[in-house]
Amino acid sequence: MRPLRKIQAGALQFVVFVSVVVAVLLSGFILLTYTHRVFRQQAGGTVKMVRVTDDAYSYIAKRTIPLRSPFTIPLQDKTLEVTAERDLWGIFEKIVVTSRWNTHELRRVALVGGWDSKEKMTALYVKDNARPLILTGNTRIQGNVLLPRQGVRPGNIAGTSYYGSQMIYGNVGVSTPSLPKPSNEVFAQTAALLHGVNDNTTSYTLWDPGMKLSNSFLEETVVIADTAPISIENASLSGNIMIVSKAGITVGAGAKLQDVILVAPGIALSDGVQGRLQAFATREIQVGKNCLLEYPSSLVVLEKPIPPSIEGSLPKSSITVNTGSEVRGVVLFNAAKRPQNYEPQVVISAGSTVAGEVYCNQNMELLGEVWGSVYINNFITKQSGSIYQNHLYHGKILNASLTEQYGGLLFEGRERRVIQWLY
Repeated sequence: MRPLRKIQAGALQFVVFVSVVVAVLLSGFILLTYTHRVFRQQAGGTVKMVRVTDDAYSYIAKRTIPLRSPFTIPLQDKTLEVTAERDLWGIFEKIVVTSRWNTHELRRVALVGGWDSKEKMTALYVKDNARPLILTGNTRIQGNVLLPRQGVRPGNIAGTSYYGSQMIYGNVGVSTPSLPKPSNEVFAQTAALLHGVNDNTTSYTLWDPGMKLSNSFLEETVVIADTAPISIENASLSGNIMIVSKAGITVGAGAKLQDVILVAPGIALSDGVQGRLQAFATREIQVGKNCLLEYPSSLVVLEKPIPPSIEGSLPKSSITVNTGSEVRGVVLFNAAKRPQNYEPQVVISAGSTVAGEVYCNQNMELLGEVWGSVYINNFITKQSGSIYQNHLYHGKILNASLTEQYGGLLFEGRERRVIQWLY
């Protein structure tokens, strides 16, 4: 019988050490595998949330969902829940889409406007007031137009005749005695803004000339209000902010405004102002020389009803875009019908441009250019001491110059599209 062989204690310790190392390595491998699987699931869930959120905006584009009421979007994948809430930001829609998967949530907010394809887009709609459209000078109209039954004719103003080789460079149809109207919600929202903001979801701040403030569109609206005139010279304001004055607002060239709303009886933008904003007034909006309002901006005058006894003593309401300025977005003027009205309510000066849409249910003087669409009751121009009704003098309406990505006024039945991702 062979004698038992002694094993030294150090060998046992080595075996235990190796066992512990193997156990740690196996545990680490199992943990790594599990972690990878969890990350893969979370990544897949996040990708799905992003995808269905983008799909939700495509779904909404062809439908009208309730205003200020969460709407659940039907999905085949029951592991996901997607809701959308529609509100208005100025004359555009603001839509917040929320996607949920397990305990994860993704929220995106976008500004949405109305959209037509280039083939369907109207370059010019002139209400049928039983008066032909007269073209003079270097006027050029390019795109689909709808005109009074009297049609279009060449004219002459102070020896200046029409220089074009043809009257309309596009298809011509017949208009009606009424203008197409943006959705009732747009006018209701504008009226609500101009009559005061009384919403529980807003927070109020007093005006400070040196303010620097940014506010997310996923937070409550910040309203900066004052009963006195507000002069915005060196302030920097961006996002979900309204500036409201009961007296008037002036914006200087040193102001930095992005995506904000201005509300006042009268609003004046000084020469050289640049920014992206929506301006709402009851009387007048003046855009100085060499200004640039980036897309999507809007200038809106919604005139309050005026008693006939005092109408003649008040200055006429108007929107004026002065020489060298460019407005990328919407210019909208709406007021009650005025008898014996021989003044322009919208003036696009020579050398200025509106890249988007102009809507005016009164008189418009177009001396500059519109790259997009014009909806108008009547053109008017004052030249050589005379007033010419339904005359265009050197004005240009060039539908083809408008970018395909444009989205603007929310007309009834118009498709919607995202025009800006908000923050």
